[in-house]
Amino acid sequence: MHMIEFIEFHSLLGFEHFTMYNHTVGPAVGCILNLYANKGIVTLLPWSLDMASQREIRTEGLFAALNDCLYRSMHRFRFLALIDLDEFIGSLTARAPAAGAFSFQNAFFYLQWADDEEMTQAQSSHTTRAPGSVTASRSIEDEVLPGLLTQKKTRRRARAHPHKQRSKYICRPERVVEAGNHFVWEFTSGGGGMGIGSGGGSVGAVHVPSEAALLHHYRVCEFGGDDCIRTAASVVDRTAHRFREPLVKRVAARWAEAREACPVPPFIADKGANPHR
Repeated sequence: MHMIEFIEFHSLLGFEHFTMYNHTVGPAVGCILNLYANKGIVTLLPWSLDMASQREIRTEGLFAALNDCLYRSMHRFRFLALIDLDEFIGSLTARAPAAGAFSFQNAFFYLQWADDEEMTQAQSSHTTRAPGSVTASRSIEDEVLPGLLTQKKTRRRARAHPHKQRSKYICRPERVVEAGNHFVWEFTSGGGGMGIGSGGGSVGAVHVPSEAALLHHYRVCEFGGDDCIRTAASVVDRTAHRFREPLVKRVAARWAEAREACPVPPFIADKGANPHR
């Protein structure tokens, strides 16, 4: 379901196509991606390099994949976001026509933190029905809501990482020569340098203020264990809740389709007070 949430969430923001590099994927997720591919929404490319990851090359050839995606997208799409599957751009509000890229600061939403208390109320509102009003589609919505990361994981580190440290970006492909993981490595001669330029000309990367948008990064503590949730100052950030109703409807529709066509196991929401959920 997480794969569906990733695609549908960003589709709500205006993303039209997703290019994914398949190093390893199970049969259920592979089937779901093929459903999207048949609709023209996903391009799924094989990605298996005959090298030892982290010894002979970094992380399955990440930088080669990033730049392959860059040049595949050039002159085909106006904007390109280079992000991971556990990363969600919280909002798209920046306006800077001359920008070569928009950089979003990273904010960790650690999975070890407990689910949002509002989820219980939201689930109750979804499951409370007038007699005879329960429908199959609504039943699926009730099923998917507890599993949506963007809706249940709302506690994040209070301090976001600075730009160029774990940040991600949306770029104009034709203004980029070389893509990096956390920032553009090289712009074209007309693409500008880092930061906002002067004189009304082209600029490189515009640093989107954290109050305008953040990169929501859903993962466990970086270095193992649970120290990150005990030592890091945190805040509750429900920015993604603004998309709840349309997101639930979209994910439910795709989940129903996937259950008919793919070997997906029954989804069972986590219960109880265990924070590791």
